Amino acid sequence: MENRTADIQSGLERAVADAITKLARADRKDGEIARAYGAAQDLRTLLSRPIRVAIGGEFSSGKSTFVKMLLGQHVVEIQASASAMPTVHFIYRANNAAYRAIGAHASQDVTDINALTEDDLRALECLEVAVDVPFLKQFEIFDTPGTADPSRSVDQFLSVANQADFAIWCTNATQAWRESERRMWENLPFDLKQRSLLIVTHVDLQSIKSSINRLMKRLQKEAAPQFKKVIAMELLAASAARDKNGKVMDQSVWESSGGAECLDAMTAITSEIRSDVFENVTYDLENKIMPAIAKIKTAPKTFASYWSDELAKVKIKLRSTDNRIAPSVHLKLLEEALMFLDKSSTTQPESAQKITARLKEAHAYIQNTLLQENTDTNSKESNAVIAQLEWEFQHLDMLA
Repeated sequence: MENRTADIQSGLERAVADAITKLARADRKDGEIARAYGAAQDLRTLLSRPIRVAIGGEFSSGKSTFVKMLLGQHVVEIQASASAMPTVHFIYRANNAAYRAIGAHASQDVTDINALTEDDLRALECLEVAVDVPFLKQFEIFDTPGTADPSRSVDQFLSVANQADFAIWCTNATQAWRESERRMWENLPFDLKQRSLLIVTHVDLQSIKSSINRLMKRLQKEAAPQFKKVIAMELLAASAARDKNGKVMDQSVWESSGGAECLDAMTAITSEIRSDVFENVTYDLENKIMPAIAKIKTAPKTFASYWSDELAKVKIKLRSTDNRIAPSVHLKLLEEALMFLDKSSTTQPESAQKITARLKEAHAYIQNTLLQENTDTNSKESNAVIAQLEWEFQHLDMLA
C-alpha cells in the first residue's frame, strides 16, 4: 500500500513539474495561462508538504509526553511555565536545529530560545522549531498550549486544528473526556473530527489499571463517535520502547503500550488524506491545467532553428560513416530544407527568398561534383559548400 501511494505521488509530481515547465515558457499575460501556472505551483506545494497534525489537551493531560513519544526526544526545553508557551510548530530540517519566533505582525530567527522571556513567549502566535527528526519528514506537528487556561484570550488549539489535516486530543484517564473537553471538541468541523484520534493517557497508573476496561467502554460510548479511533496509551513505556531516532528497540513493549496502535492509526489516516489529495490534484490537472496547456500557441519553427537542428544531425551521421557519402547526404539536407521553406513560406520573412536561392545554388553545385570521378574531392567540396552556407545563414538578420 505504501509503495503504491509512493508511486502515485511520484507520477503526479512529475506531471505537475512538466505542466509548470510548459506554462512557465508560455505567455502568462494570458489570464487562463497565469491562473493555470499559479494552480500548478499550488499543486506542487500540496503534494510535497508533510501531513499537518494538531495536538491538544487540557493541562496535565500528558500532551508533552505524547509529543516526546512521537518525536523520540525532547527538542524544546525552555525554562518557562506551561501557561506562557505558544503553539510550537515542529518541522523537519537536516543537520542543525533552527528556531523562529512568529508573531501576529512579524517573525524573526531565534538563536537562543532560552533567552525568550515569558512575556516574549506570550506575545508569540507560534514558535517554529526545525530539527533533524525523521518522523517530521512525514508529519508536521503543532503542539498547542493546554486549553481552559484563563490567562489566554484565544484558544489556540481550535485555531490551529482548523488548519490541520487531522488532530490528536490527549485526555487524562483520571478524569477522561470531561464536559469542558466535549464542549471544545464540538466546535471543530465534522470531517476533521472523523479523521482524528483520542489518546487516553496515564493508563499506567495503578488506580486506572483496575478500571481501564470500564473506562474504555464509557469512552467508546461517549467519545468514540466524535473520533476516528480511541487509543489507551502508556506514554512512558511507549517512549522507552524507541530510541531518539524513532527506531523501535522493544517491539513487545511498543505494542503493549499502545505506541504501535497509535502510529498505525496515524499512518492509516495519512493514507486516506493522501488519497483525497491525489484525487484533487488529478482533477485539477485534467480540468484546470491541461486545458490551458492545450491552448498554448506554439510559435512556428524558424528556418534558423530548423537548419541548426538538421545540420547537427548530418554532422553526427557523417562522423560515424564513410565521409565519401557526404555529397548525397548534403543533397538530401538541401532538398528537405527547400521543402521546409516552401511549406512554411507564410511564416518566414522576406529574406527566405535569398535563402531559397542559395540552397538551390548549393544543390546544383554539389550535384555537379558527383559527375566527377574523384570521390575524395567531391566530399571536400561538398563539405566546403555546406560550411559556407552555415556561415552565411548565421549572419543573416532574419536568423538573429
